[in-house]
Amino acid sequence: MNDRHLDKHEVEAAATGRWAEIYSALIPGTTDWDLIDTSPNKGTMCPIHGSKESRPTNLRRARTGWDQYGHVICNSCGSINYVRMFQELFGWDFPTILSEVWSVLGGHRVATPGPAAQRPVRERPVEPPKDVEKIRAAARALVANAVPLDHPAAAPVLKYLANRKIGPVYGPLPDILCVPQARYPHEPHPVHPVMLSIIRRATGEHINLHQTWLTPDGRKADVPKPKLLMTRMEQGPWAPTVQLDAATDILCLTEGIETALAVRAMIDLPTWAVVAAGTYDELELPERIKVVLVFADYDPEPIDQAQFEQANEGRHCPPQGTGLRKAQAFATRCTRSDRIVRVMLPTPPLDRIDDNYDWADYLADTGAEPAQRFFRAFRNQAYRDLKHLRAEAEQAAKEATAMERAKAEAAKSPAPDCTPVNIPASVMDTEDRYPFDQEDAA
Repeated sequence: MNDRHLDKHEVEAAATGRWAEIYSALIPGTTDWDLIDTSPNKGTMCPIHGSKESRPTNLRRARTGWDQYGHVICNSCGSINYVRMFQELFGWDFPTILSEVWSVLGGHRVATPGPAAQRPVRERPVEPPKDVEKIRAAARALVANAVPLDHPAAAPVLKYLANRKIGPVYGPLPDILCVPQARYPHEPHPVHPVMLSIIRRATGEHINLHQTWLTPDGRKADVPKPKLLMTRMEQGPWAPTVQLDAATDILCLTEGIETALAVRAMIDLPTWAVVAAGTYDELELPERIKVVLVFADYDPEPIDQAQFEQANEGRHCPPQGTGLRKAQAFATRCTRSDRIVRVMLPTPPLDRIDDNYDWADYLADTGAEPAQRFFRAFRNQAYRDLKHLRAEAEQAAKEATAMERAKAEAAKSPAPDCTPVNIPASVMDTEDRYPFDQEDAA
């Protein structure tokens, strides 16, 4: 191979199965790559942002793509391949990344960017990419070729949801669409159907698209990353949401899109998905939303279970995942006198107590009718909360009206005469006929 013209496919072929060695060589001292497994309970610290948080986040191998592309999954960062890893850590361009990987594999380093361990972590870009118009054109093309879920060509999406046991799916769902045929980007794969989700800010502006690549029979497609976000194309606040319904006084929030569809099917209330747990840090809800139900994911982090049980009288470790922590922080931040925020967490079966578990899994395990009966309690509580807030608002309005009326009445009354009163000395009894001091002394 000519070192001056490194070929992407040849470097990746040589790196297949050696990504733990490559990451250990280029990112020393931050992560024990030999401990990384596909299990959510055998993860380790994410080198991109783990040092910025008081608790390291769970990084694990992706079930597909680890051997070929070094794919890992972080609870906060999402899916990370080797290109994103080195770009976010060191700011390397693609030729430099290939050169560094090739040098670890025994080749000659073309460009030496400096010691990897001393490179600062690069902040995520805020500015839109230079080819933003090209990205917008691709987004418009996807939406133009999409059909609603009640269209016959949307069968792959309905089969996918049925395979996940998510239902009933009732309309309208204008922001969940199906692209019957699309070509997977950057890879020589055939065309696939796509579940297309429109991503909006909380205020309603369309800012991105989420894609779930499927097979015609409703399975996830065999591609490196079945779930993709388009490159960010808008400036300003991010906080992406997939809004299954228009906002009303009551709103349900979930992390994943499928989880949102499951919760919506069980509770029959307006529901949004925040796409990733990190959205909770930036999400600002419209003023009209008064009751918020946050359906968090059960995603326990690795912990010494024996040590925890010994210190806590044998109790099992409660979930400590990023999703729950961020949902609870969001609830604390958004709760106020005229808004109630509640966080709900699913209880997994005993054989899945150490695995990730969300409300879509709960629906699949329980069945639609029992789950809907269980969710009536959440729904009724939301309406009781709303009734309580309205009663408080009415009482506050009455008190404010009474105060304004009292002020108006006081303004109409004549002002009191504050002239000093002169009392003649002749009317005062100056004799000391009541010697209280003497009596008290006696």
